Amino acid sequence: MDTNASQQFGSSSPAALPSQVNKKVNKKAIELDALAAMEARLNALPPRQKLTLETALKRLAPAVKKMRANGYSTDEVTAELTKELAPIGIAVSARSLARFLPRKKAAA
Repeated sequence: MDTNASQQFGSSSPAALPSQVNKKVNKKAIELDALAAMEARLNALPPRQKLTLETALKRLAPAVKKMRANGYSTDEVTAELTKELAPIGIAVSARSLARFLPRKKAAA
């Protein structure tokens, strides 16, 4: 039996080793490139801006005043604000509306 032939077709064939090594090196390079791209995207993100309920209501105060002047009740204003602010993660209640934007009492 020819030992050279058995060595050529064996799993530890020298001809197979370079392609396996290249696959491992290429996979490693691809993984490192992917990580570098992820790192670049994460570093490019802008600073997170935290919008609070108080900030949102202060900003919307003129619109709330106008709604009140047009005859909307506190519950109706709260319902509209909830519908608009819920998608950005802000919950509004009648109590928070009264706390941050109290009605001004009419002069007697």
